[in-house]
Amino acid sequence: MAGNFIGLFAKRKVLSKVKEPYSCQIKTGLGGIAKNKGSCALRFSIEETSFAFLNCHLASGNGEVHKRTEMVKSILDEAFSKAKTLPKAMAHNCVFLFGDLNFRVNLNNHSAREAVRENKIQHLL
Repeated sequence: MAGNFIGLFAKRKVLSKVKEPYSCQIKTGLGGIAKNKGSCALRFSIEETSFAFLNCHLASGNGEVHKRTEMVKSILDEAFSKAKTLPKAMAHNCVFLFGDLNFRVNLNNHSAREAVRENKIQHLL
């Protein structure tokens, strides 16, 4: 991924417990051929717990919610799929999806602040 990075830093006493590390890139820009959008992903296990980290850069622009949502679905489906013996992203015990997701709150400033004040934020999700 151009501009995306993901790394694993661990103390020496923990490093020996890190098992099955695997990283991959998922391209979603221009129909999956460009490196400008997508994800770099890393997965590993520590003892009996599996972790998946996905650093994403999704489509920008207002009104692109469907496009971003489809990108997330594609990333989650394709991550780690080339390693046939590893679980898919959502099958891990702990999954972290982060990065430049470009999702926007579809409210004006006043309405958004009012929703937070009145504890109605769950209705926005």
